[in-house]
Amino acid sequence: MRTLFIFGILVCSSGMIAVKFQRRIEETLPTAIFLQIFLIYIAGLFTGNLLLGVYISVAGCLLSGIYLIGKVCQNNTEVRKYCLTPGILVFLLYFLWIWWINRYRLCSSWDEFSHWGLVVKNMDIFHKFGTYKEATVQFRGYPPAACIWQYYIEQLYGGFTDGHMYQAMGWLVLSLFLPVLKNCSWRKLGYGVIIFGFMVVMPFIFFRSYIVLLYVDALLGICFGYIMLCSLLNEHLDLFQIGSMAAALFILCLIKASGLFLAVIILAAII
Repeated sequence: MRTLFIFGILVCSSGMIAVKFQRRIEETLPTAIFLQIFLIYIAGLFTGNLLLGVYISVAGCLLSGIYLIGKVCQNNTEVRKYCLTPGILVFLLYFLWIWWINRYRLCSSWDEFSHWGLVVKNMDIFHKFGTYKEATVQFRGYPPAACIWQYYIEQLYGGFTDGHMYQAMGWLVLSLFLPVLKNCSWRKLGYGVIIFGFMVVMPFIFFRSYIVLLYVDALLGICFGYIMLCSLLNEHLDLFQIGSMAAALFILCLIKASGLFLAVIILAAII
């Protein structure tokens, strides 16, 4: 049930953005995740309490759900048009697949023990960044975007387990593939499943365990590709697209220090 609640949280937040900006939910779901990471990051930065950011994020998602219910009660067709799409069904299928393959997974790689898993566990205990003086993290210079998202999912589940970290990472990666389905129709649902599956499989060429590891290197490259894809799929940038790409660039810089260099490359290419 908690897994479906998390899926509902994602749908509510991204659905509200979709209706407001008249964009399909396939385009807005990554942006909704970026905004949730941003809220928790800001809360941790200025108050020192990551849990406050979680509460604010969940409250915003619930208000978004109320907004969507209000639209439905008004017999508004926008919710069905922008939210009940083939893409969100495809995402649900792969969302459950990620949950299933990672539900009992444990940390097994060196860098997960030395940092990527350890830092999330520290965040879960102290509700502060891994730079907190009492934290057992050794590498305190790594940016926290992926860890914040994993911490957020841990809090939504109500307790820390290794499997939740892997599920969170997988869901974040999957969301970045969604824009390829923004033109998918119900008649081509099977085609959408195959295309999305191809997007999931393709990174295995470069990083064969990316979907079941906490390393952020693959996420860094996929986020880079996501921003480039958004710029290519939209000939004319509107307010939503500019805001979405700005949020993605911000998160790219927070994934790893080298993300800043990649962000500069993207901006140069787009210009």
